[in-house]
Amino acid sequence: MKREAQKLADQNICFVIFGVSGDLSVRMLIPSLETISCYNAFSPKTKIIGVARTQFKPNELENKLIKGIQQFGRFGPESDGVCEIPSEFIKRVEYIQGDYDDPRTYKVLKNEVMKNKYDGCLIYLATPPTIVNKIAKGVSESGLKATQDMWLRMIVEKPFGRDIKSALALNDDLHKCLSEDQIYRIDHYLAKETVTNIFTFRWGNTIWEPLWNRNYISHVEIIVAEEVGVGQRTGYYDQASVIRDMIQNHLLQMLAITAMEPPSIFNSKEIRDEKMKVLHAIRPITADDVVLGQYFGYKQHNGIKPNSSTPTLAYIRLYIDNWRWQGVPFYITSGKCMKKKESVIKMVFRQVPHSIFGCETYSKPNVLKIKIQPNEGIILKQHVKVPGSGLNTTQIPLNFSYSDKFGPNAIQGAYERVILDSIAGDQSFFTRADEIEQSWRIVAPLLKEDYFVIPYAPGVDIGKGTFERKLESNSRKNYFQTVPELLQGTTEMITKIISESISKRGICRIAVSGGQTPKPIFNLIATSPFISRIDVSKLKIFFVDERCVQPTDKESNYKMIKESLIDYINIPSENVHRMKGELKDPIQAALEYSQEIVQEFGEGNEPTFDLILLGMGSDGHTASLFPGLPAVTDSESLVIGHFVPQVNMNRITIGSRVINHARNVMFILSDKNKNDAYNLVNHSPYCPVMLPAQVVRPIEGKLMWNVLI
Repeated sequence: MKREAQKLADQNICFVIFGVSGDLSVRMLIPSLETISCYNAFSPKTKIIGVARTQFKPNELENKLIKGIQQFGRFGPESDGVCEIPSEFIKRVEYIQGDYDDPRTYKVLKNEVMKNKYDGCLIYLATPPTIVNKIAKGVSESGLKATQDMWLRMIVEKPFGRDIKSALALNDDLHKCLSEDQIYRIDHYLAKETVTNIFTFRWGNTIWEPLWNRNYISHVEIIVAEEVGVGQRTGYYDQASVIRDMIQNHLLQMLAITAMEPPSIFNSKEIRDEKMKVLHAIRPITADDVVLGQYFGYKQHNGIKPNSSTPTLAYIRLYIDNWRWQGVPFYITSGKCMKKKESVIKMVFRQVPHSIFGCETYSKPNVLKIKIQPNEGIILKQHVKVPGSGLNTTQIPLNFSYSDKFGPNAIQGAYERVILDSIAGDQSFFTRADEIEQSWRIVAPLLKEDYFVIPYAPGVDIGKGTFERKLESNSRKNYFQTVPELLQGTTEMITKIISESISKRGICRIAVSGGQTPKPIFNLIATSPFISRIDVSKLKIFFVDERCVQPTDKESNYKMIKESLIDYINIPSENVHRMKGELKDPIQAALEYSQEIVQEFGEGNEPTFDLILLGMGSDGHTASLFPGLPAVTDSESLVIGHFVPQVNMNRITIGSRVINHARNVMFILSDKNKNDAYNLVNHSPYCPVMLPAQVVRPIEGKLMWNVLI
């Protein structure tokens, strides 16, 4: 950008880093400063003053910082060999050891800065957020301030406060020490090249702005997925959660930039004014808009309480009540232990009003994918005709890659951009006080402790299901006041479906689940008022899922169903098709059961059961499809064998393909403790990878919920 043409060699700058020995400084700040010097050399008088509590041995800090540069530095494409070697660059660093509570620390700093004639002083607080106001006060009371000849600016890291009350107090404290134009509240996602490119993409090309609204956009997804867990940050993260760590800042800022109106002038005030309009227009969040999760194994980290309900994943539906976006859902999601590291914005366009080509591929909408990281770029998925006769179509990507066009090292690091913008006095991509405060107001409902948190398996692919975010339910819901009423009513429904299927088709194929819920129902079916209405010779029983145990094991679904139903109804043994849980390899067991199903329904025919009985766990799982597992979004396999970490056991289960081709699917919930999960499945955003029961959506069949309330 133009400001980069201003040579840093012409300015004498003092960089002050509080917390210079910490992880942020070692991994990001010092390497970014060194990288900047490769393509925009600093003046010889430019210095870095590090402040921290630690007493270092001679050369200990220098060696630590050099190692950070060597490991994390980005050597710019314009360097042409002009980079200072790390050991030379580190000679710019001076160190002040002192306590942040001690006024003498700030006096020493002030004297060190003021004895030199600097054009500017940039103070970076790479410290815990709890001591930001303390440091700002210490700097101010020491007398270190801007002069006629030297500007002074302070960069503050997120999170900025813990809630609206603390954010307001922190803003008040900072404003007692500095003016708003001196405070640079960092959100490094705003400094990422692909985020700032949204402005150029939208308003530098005439083709996109007319489409960037509710008339053409079906929904928007903003995803920041992290492959790693919380690591060594347990103390911080268990207090912060994904809400404070990611949603309140990064995700809401990305949403604001995506949804904002064009500023009349491209300057910091106009840009931030337009972002504020978006934040003000966001509809209050309700419980139906939120899915929260915690990865399995989180509670085993050192320092985490065994009963911690801290969410490590959030999937949130937001609406912006303005003219441009009315009725368009924005899905923002972030989580730890995802399948892959990915930050992306997806603009999903509306489907064509009428398909004239008659092929399944054409039903998929166009998607504009802005890839923030990694593999930065822009992808547009659109339909083309497949070569050959006929009008078959397929969806292909038009792909722009930054690395392909500008080189593998062209993307400027976010912290480089933060530093350069701060030197230039450009606050366009820093958050203003009112933005921070409004963001806390938006997430305030999420900070309550009464939200249901779903345990999910590490490796979840939260981006799955892009094309099916709206939960369209054609289900019938039957509510019962007492357990006997539910058992009697459900047994009557099952008996009626079986007898009618036999009457219409001469056969009835059902798939049954295990667990304690259906056991008394099976007992009832075996009694004369019900079994007398069923020709059991024409009834075939299959299994929804099975634990990988011997068929005589007390954990076996087959054993339970055999003892509660099969042994009492004189059904021919060849009509009972059990899963072979005793096989050591669950994948082999799944393959054999798939072959058994294909043999029953015929090669080339879609298996169509007359009735599938399902239960649901308090975590939203059904069959043996558990939150976070790839099996949930596997729409091709008939039967799946996999390990389920939530129960530490191999399981075999039919997949959604089989379930959704059934003529009738019935959920039976006889435990009121599962009502939270029931409400999430039926009212929250469509996120089956976290709420597997949502994947049950019969294509042509009927879906019934029998629920105890």
